[in-house]
Amino acid sequence: MTTYRPKQEIREGFEVYDERFRKMLPEGVELERHFTGTAWAEGPVYFSDGDYVVWSDIRNDRMMRWSISEGASAFRESAGYIPTATTGTGRDAS
Repeated sequence: MTTYRPKQEIREGFEVYDERFRKMLPEGVELERHFTGTAWAEGPVYFSDGDYVVWSDIRNDRMMRWSISEGASAFRESAGYIPTATTGTGRDAS
């Protein structure tokens, strides 16, 4: 697991593209890498009622899910991602 601490050097495996990102993280917060294996990922969206995160794994045509209790797994295979399709993950307010 890779950890990033905002007030220290960037830890191996995390790359910040916009310095404004650092200002969004409270003092002492840590980022942890929970999954690798996607070439192009979008999302995520958090489902508080199930305490899990879902994101799109575009190149592998699937949606992934991560929870503390189960780790990472495929949420939906053959998600229908094609080069011209709209991608990403969202959740209705209902």
